[in-house]
Amino acid sequence: MGIRWQELIILKASTTISKQFPNVSILEPCEKEWDKLLRTSGVEQKYTDLLIRRLALLSTLGAEMACSARSDWFELIEPTVYSMRFDRIKPINLRILFTEEDGQILLCAFNEQNSSDYKRAARLARNRMESARNDNE
Repeated sequence: MGIRWQELIILKASTTISKQFPNVSILEPCEKEWDKLLRTSGVEQKYTDLLIRRLALLSTLGAEMACSARSDWFELIEPTVYSMRFDRIKPINLRILFTEEDGQILLCAFNEQNSSDYKRAARLARNRMESARNDNE
């Protein structure tokens, strides 16, 4: 049956995504985006299984080495912002943007339909990173 996304939900970046991935956190808006995208898609379990595989590699190697080891899963899209990619499972083409500061922080989830979606998501990720930094000061 696998782990459902709801079992991985974390509401604050200061909390870890699960005991299985102690150095990975998710911002609440990112969790809500993921949930909204998958809730009615019919492919929630498939994407959740893929997420778990990617988090396992990411939490073990860190972002830079994960990008080198699996460039089909991870890429640096701008300084300090990485993309976690998944094989397209119709009806959605899910992506997660994250950063690495004292562990990995998942910043935003989105459905990539065209190249401008990455630009909007990167801007949103930067804003959330800045806001999280300001909240922790």
